Amino acid sequence: MADGILGLGSSGSTGLSQDVIDKLKEADGKAHVEPFTTKLETWDKELEKITEIETKVDELLSKIKSFDLYASGANAFEQVTASTTGTSAVFNAVDVSGLTPGSNSVNITQLAQRDVYQTSTFSDKDVQVADGNDSGDKISVTVAGTTYDFSTEGKTYQELADDMNLNEKLTVSIEQVEDNSYRMVIKSTDSGESNALTISQTGISLGINAQLKSASVASTGSLVTGGQDSGDKITINGIDFSTVDKTYSSLADDINLNADFNASISNGQIVVSRVDGAAVEMTETGVNMGFSSAVLTAQNMEAQVDGIDYDVSSNTITIQGNLTMTAIETGTSTISVQQDDSTIMPTLEDFVTTYNELVTLVDDELYSADSPIEDLGSLRMMMGSIKDMLFDSYGDTDEENIFNYGFSLDETGYMSLDAEIFGAAVSNNFDNLKDLFIGKAEDEGLGTALKSYLDGLDSYDGLLSSYGERMADRKTTLEEDKEEAQTALDSKYSLMSLQFASYTAIITQMENSFGGIKMMMDQSTAS
Repeated sequence: MADGILGLGSSGSTGLSQDVIDKLKEADGKAHVEPFTTKLETWDKELEKITEIETKVDELLSKIKSFDLYASGANAFEQVTASTTGTSAVFNAVDVSGLTPGSNSVNITQLAQRDVYQTSTFSDKDVQVADGNDSGDKISVTVAGTTYDFSTEGKTYQELADDMNLNEKLTVSIEQVEDNSYRMVIKSTDSGESNALTISQTGISLGINAQLKSASVASTGSLVTGGQDSGDKITINGIDFSTVDKTYSSLADDINLNADFNASISNGQIVVSRVDGAAVEMTETGVNMGFSSAVLTAQNMEAQVDGIDYDVSSNTITIQGNLTMTAIETGTSTISVQQDDSTIMPTLEDFVTTYNELVTLVDDELYSADSPIEDLGSLRMMMGSIKDMLFDSYGDTDEENIFNYGFSLDETGYMSLDAEIFGAAVSNNFDNLKDLFIGKAEDEGLGTALKSYLDGLDSYDGLLSSYGERMADRKTTLEEDKEEAQTALDSKYSLMSLQFASYTAIITQMENSFGGIKMMMDQSTAS
């Protein structure tokens, strides 16, 4: 009894140490908690493998996308290249799938432009408009048959410009034209004759009509066109000037003979102004010389494309359905469109390489006893579906198969492509290849079908997305089970520690009591 009761108590109390409890807990944990830890580590390895396979599937999808009937833009069999000559126009096509191989010739004879007007100069843009601050004072602009009025009452030049610029038909700004000099510039937003501006002023004079220019003519020494009949004339501020038997130059000379006007020839145009700087008012009778106060006069683009005449308000037109031509300058340009099949073989060679890499990844898991993949059946199903599509026949009568055009499989399931055989098919059987890989809406080709399948693997309810959802659910369950087992283990050994502490106290008390009795017994024996 001197060694304690069952090895416990004061002389044997080391048997109740926390170290012993921890060892017991560790042993118990290996049986009840560690299996969940091992499964979670295996889950992490499974995620790594399945992610690697999903990445390779995405790579395979990217290789086949250009062989999809429903691809955004041109598919691999609709690619074209284009070459151009000349500098009068530039060409662009967002989608080349609708372009027809061949050449287009463009002859630009006139560029579209918009109306541009300017006011006379003023020294400060932030002062009120001169003589335009009474009720009813305004500037009116007519464009496309609609007149817009802009009051000048109480407004500075800048405020008036800002007000006018709110109209989507107009572009109005204050431009500094000299160190201490500004002009208001008024432009039509869109080019073309249909967007020409007519400007009138009420109660104010901004100098917009201080100068009129005729349309340009080829020769100022020639007779005024359409103005040689009796009574043909122009009227400037109420004064008539006959155009009969007059050249453009002699008409300018006649105007100059009047002391109230100045007339000159500049850049093939007659320029007319009043000596006193007031507004010039002009009407034309029996003649159309195109007088305008615009700095730049609205006109249409005039061009001929493959013999077809165009007279339109924009410098950009669309030909062939989706090929846009933008005129840059007058002159001739051409664009030549050719079929481009140079990307077909390299893309399919990349597809074959990626497919073989996917086969390797999947086979490594299917035939490995140590694979962490839990659902190997899903991988077998995926590869089986891909192979079924590759081995299937396509075309209107199901006569087209990839193995007719240089594709082959070896005994291990790896694919190869004979470049010589396939290259000959591209040159000689282009339409058949297109049916094989692209197909039609009612009879999809290999590329279209395979792209749809691969795209669906990762979509809602797709094989790979469902696999991922099951994995996520499985991990959640494992983590909950591990946490529950760990909680139970911690609770069990926490209670055990309290119990051992109580046992030690009781045994120590008993030993102390027994020690007193033993002392009395020893004294009695000695007596």
